[in-house]
Amino acid sequence: MLQEKEIIWVVVIFGTCLLFALGIVIISFIFLYQKKKYRHQQEVLQLQENFTQEILHSKAEIQEQTLQYVATEIHDNFSPTLSVININLASVLPEVVDPVKEAITDTKILVKQLMAEMKALSGSLNTDQITRTGFAKSLEEYINHLRKANLYAIEFSIAGDRFRLPANKELILFRMCQEVLNNIVKHAEAKSIEILLSYGVSHFNVTIKDDGIGFDPVTIENDPHKQSSTGLRNLRNRALAIAATLTVYSHSGKGTNIRINLPV
Repeated sequence: MLQEKEIIWVVVIFGTCLLFALGIVIISFIFLYQKKKYRHQQEVLQLQENFTQEILHSKAEIQEQTLQYVATEIHDNFSPTLSVININLASVLPEVVDPVKEAITDTKILVKQLMAEMKALSGSLNTDQITRTGFAKSLEEYINHLRKANLYAIEFSIAGDRFRLPANKELILFRMCQEVLNNIVKHAEAKSIEILLSYGVSHFNVTIKDDGIGFDPVTIENDPHKQSSTGLRNLRNRALAIAATLTVYSHSGKGTNIRINLPV
């Protein structure tokens, strides 16, 4: 009788150990499966992100090639034509009577202003020039061009020790700042603009503020019929292309604050 009880206990203990071992095997299998599934999902997400970035880089490259072409056309064709017009006006100026002479003089001034505007436009579109000059200097030149219009009080400042970023990132950053400033000119009805470049050990930040009418970023981005939504989408796509973070703070009547953070 005692021997039978011992056998039963042995069987129970053995069965319990077997079930426990089987439970460990099942849990281990589930854990490994989940880990493999998670790794697979991460690989798929990484591939999707890489693919998206490749598409955005290709799109940015096509845009830059188009802008480069436009810049070359302005420099090679429009600028010489304006120069010829200016020369012709200067040659006929001594031959005309006073009332007409004043009109021609005014036209010469306008042509000269137009030549300066075309030169500045060509420079801001020229990819090679921006790459040679660098982001900070190119942006400063673009801001100085805006200052000449005397429409805004513009404050431009740099914090930290300036350094160069990879050429493709500098170019995209410049285009982003161009987009932001153009949107301010077109839509913000601002009186003052503040631009800050912040150089840090592990980051580079661009902050652009204005005191304009502001907007609701969520509403704008979700409305495909608003031109401003296209601008914001372009900014977000360009930020994604260089692994930067774009933050937009804005409220109606309280201006807009746009911040670009780029890890370095």
